[in-house]
Amino acid sequence: MQKYAVISMLTGVNILLSFTFGFHPDYWYAFMFALALSTALHSLSVVMILWSWLFTGRPQERMEPKNILYVVPCYNESLDELQETLNSLTSQYKRLNDDHGLIIVCDGKVKGNGNGKSNGKDKDVILSTDKILLKLLRLPEDAGFKDHYTNASGNEVKTDIYECVYNSMKCMLIVKHTNQGKRDSITLVRRLAYGESTEVPTSLMTRFCNWIGDLPDYIVGVDADTIFHPMCTEELIKGIERGGDMCMGCVGFVDIPRKWSPFVMYQYAEYHFGQLLRRRAQSEVTRKVNCLSGCNQIIRVSKETCGDELMNRYTRVPTALDTIFTHIRSYASEDRNHVCLMLSMYPYVTTVQARDAIAYTNVPESIPVFLSQRRRWTLGALTNDMLLTYLPGISFLERIGAMVNVITFSFNPFIFVATCFFIKAIVNAPSMLMLYLSIPMLIPFVYCLLTVPITRGFYLREIIYFYLSYAWFILMGLPVSTVVYFNSLFGMDTIKWGKTRQVTEPDVRFKYVYEPQTFNIDFDDDSSSSSSSDLNLSANPPNGLRADLSSPVRKNGNEIDVDNMMTDADYLSIDEVNILFKHESFV
Repeated sequence: MQKYAVISMLTGVNILLSFTFGFHPDYWYAFMFALALSTALHSLSVVMILWSWLFTGRPQERMEPKNILYVVPCYNESLDELQETLNSLTSQYKRLNDDHGLIIVCDGKVKGNGNGKSNGKDKDVILSTDKILLKLLRLPEDAGFKDHYTNASGNEVKTDIYECVYNSMKCMLIVKHTNQGKRDSITLVRRLAYGESTEVPTSLMTRFCNWIGDLPDYIVGVDADTIFHPMCTEELIKGIERGGDMCMGCVGFVDIPRKWSPFVMYQYAEYHFGQLLRRRAQSEVTRKVNCLSGCNQIIRVSKETCGDELMNRYTRVPTALDTIFTHIRSYASEDRNHVCLMLSMYPYVTTVQARDAIAYTNVPESIPVFLSQRRRWTLGALTNDMLLTYLPGISFLERIGAMVNVITFSFNPFIFVATCFFIKAIVNAPSMLMLYLSIPMLIPFVYCLLTVPITRGFYLREIIYFYLSYAWFILMGLPVSTVVYFNSLFGMDTIKWGKTRQVTEPDVRFKYVYEPQTFNIDFDDDSSSSSSSDLNLSANPPNGLRADLSSPVRKNGNEIDVDNMMTDADYLSIDEVNILFKHESFV
């Protein structure tokens, strides 16, 4: 209901403005506020960056050794992706007496697309992510310790914990028996690293402290499909220490391997535009970067970043009485949400950017995956910007910037229409007023054309690639943003991931049963399927039986034992399987 109320309101406003503009094109200047808001913000960012560049002194080098903990949350990545990521972390530049440790959190035992191997008799043996990690770390399956913790929903999460050394770096692997989400994984590690959390069982805290030794000074976050440049960690440490004792976080620069693909070129320019303009202005002027990308970030271990007060707000589970925006914030853009809450609770905290801390990631190269990713990013950014408009403790400039972002998103279709009419007016009846008003709109584009090649130290071939990508980005920016706008609105109640969340088989879960009986479950044997909604009961269950996604079903011989489903190792195969339903009161 809330979704359609939001869609109806925004559709009505945009249609009204668009028709008004269409009927009165001669008064185009009256609508310039909508066209100029975002551009004015970008132009202000350029001015602030230049001011900071002229009057900021040279940064000092760090002197003291640090304890660093790398955190790699993973879900369904392939062996190659995991190996490349982990190898890039163990190859990081390390100063004398620095101590680096690695903790990997496997978020459930699922099998991702492409996680296969050739195995003599069987053409393809599909490995679950935990099995891939055990193979990569050369650990026997029975070498782990059993433990558990309670998640934000109050449910017990069982874990297997392994300790080893990987490429000369101490390593801990935490395998959760069920998928709880990335937010749960990073919350668990931050509570452990802080060492004073009352929300972590003593047994788990003791095991972590015995493994880590001295508690870490910093946590470096990296996604399981991201590759760090060898100097990335060192530059992240420099960045956060240049910010002083109140600097609690630093984000690096996320780069994309260049390809001659329209998808890659568009996102290549988009990544550079966003990181070297708005984010750079936040870092150098307001010192309030409100999004520390989870694939390339460092945070100081402290009460402000890892304390229970913040973590409890960060992991709060929405109720049925909460708005749809609160529900979106609970699953989308967890990194941005953490920073926004921190900046509000502790206004003295600063966050910065280190442009020389480079990490490489791959981007979507198909329309469905691109739209799925942008839906999550767009809704996550929008709902967190809405938070910044009214939360206490937010700086004035950041509050204004958040308001501009929310307004710009809300009027996106009208901005598209108004831009088309404005271009038509320039072609048919140009005037000096149009020229004067257009000049400020060109400032951010000219800034990127001139500064990006210099800032990144591009060679000629890279400069040519960037200019072509930037031209493609400018040409397609409005149409793409409009498509993303409608896809985000109509999918705002959909929790679905693209390629990064694809699994070979649904995570089948049942809760309520009526009496012992056998049913068949038909799976859509399609490797592109990733949603548990692809399963169907082939027989009508008796009255009172209800399926619910709550606890995983595992294999136990030829049947699924609901009582012991947490102890079995393997997931269901893609085929018809029998489920033994046991009597339980219907709720």
